[in-house]
Amino acid sequence: MTSTVTPTTSAAESTTRTKQERPSLTYKEAFRQYLYGPSQQESEQMVLNQTQLVSNPAHFDNHFRTSINDVPITVAKEYVHTNQPLHLHEFAIEQASPALTQNASDNGNVLVMMHGYGAGLGFFYKNFDGLSAGLRDWNIYALDWLGYGLSSRPKFTIQTAKMSETRQAGSATTDTNSETIIKAVEETENWFVESLEAWRQAKNIKTFTLMGHSMGGYLAAAYAFKYPENVNKLIMVSPAGVETGYTPDLDESSFLSLFRKDSQVEEIKEKGPELQEELGPNLNAYDESKYQEPARRNVGKLFTYLWNKHISPFALVRNSSFFGPKLVSNWSYWRFGRFPEAEREAMHMYSYRTFGARPSGEYAITRILAPGALARMPLLTRVQDKLKCPSVWIYGDNDWMHAPSGFEAANIMNRIGRRDLFAEFHVVPKAGHHVYLDNVGKFNNVVLNFIKRKV
Repeated sequence: MTSTVTPTTSAAESTTRTKQERPSLTYKEAFRQYLYGPSQQESEQMVLNQTQLVSNPAHFDNHFRTSINDVPITVAKEYVHTNQPLHLHEFAIEQASPALTQNASDNGNVLVMMHGYGAGLGFFYKNFDGLSAGLRDWNIYALDWLGYGLSSRPKFTIQTAKMSETRQAGSATTDTNSETIIKAVEETENWFVESLEAWRQAKNIKTFTLMGHSMGGYLAAAYAFKYPENVNKLIMVSPAGVETGYTPDLDESSFLSLFRKDSQVEEIKEKGPELQEELGPNLNAYDESKYQEPARRNVGKLFTYLWNKHISPFALVRNSSFFGPKLVSNWSYWRFGRFPEAEREAMHMYSYRTFGARPSGEYAITRILAPGALARMPLLTRVQDKLKCPSVWIYGDNDWMHAPSGFEAANIMNRIGRRDLFAEFHVVPKAGHHVYLDNVGKFNNVVLNFIKRKV
């Protein structure tokens, strides 16, 4: 059943959006930003100030209290090789009193939001108001992964010898070092998973709903696989590393059109449909035998060389001195160009400071993914045995991530036939890979309906 979804309007959306025409900073502006621009902490605060939660808490009748914290964590040296103290950086949206905050935590009413590759918690700024309005009895925490944003940035030391020789562990045609790959991937996953688990313990949170975007989605799934008892529900937002290198024998544009529904997202009933109707007739009719043709992502030789040498794409920003802000603005002014000027400038500076910070966790991507963004240990081969909670797989209709693989992952989980493992699949219209930014209201609606759906 399809019904109209009324977008949840955030403070960031309440201002009229006008597409900015200027393509990037001038060299003079870039030079001034390099010398006098706000710090990483200040630029994060500029972004969070765009929310009602921070700038006008009375909008929520002072129902919430927000804070920005560095939470000390203790991670065994077998997972993170450092003698330095570690912390995860968080933006916390909690109940007004400590007692109510603890009560929400005790009841599992906790949403943890994890960003994608190269990003930071501030990228979710447009979602905080809307999600909080829909989850008034919940605590929401947005974190910077270890090695990203304002979290600790220890040296990334996981060995990768011989990994460049193959694409995926167990590949019959290319793999000669599966054990090497599996070891490096597992060590890399644990680098992030164990730091997130240490944060959970430090916060005294029993169970929570976990959301991850892009590579953060991959790592969120890895956490759910290792600590299934801690995760109530899993929200996969345009996740990386799902596909196995094969795609359904189905034209992708036709596939996505099945779910556009006249530019509306299907609203899920609170109790949900019968299990056999979880994702509609299109999913039930999906033919697994069609999952045959190799996925093709054309990757240039230079890109492949740099990838296999584990050279970070952000090194260019760091090594460009006063050209750095201009380089980033070529992307940020395009990416955030339709936002109001204050938001665009805040997100530009936040992106520049985040991209240019000391390198650390960004090196994980070449251990987890092969050139072309195919996972060395794909999630699609692991969900059936390791995912033990309900999940939702969300993509934009102009997403460069492989939506049919998320569709298949949801199908795999629903074929198990257990209501406590149900899965949903959604394609949000007028959205790309950053679906949570591109169509905020409809993305928030999908998330809220999934969270509120009874198991």
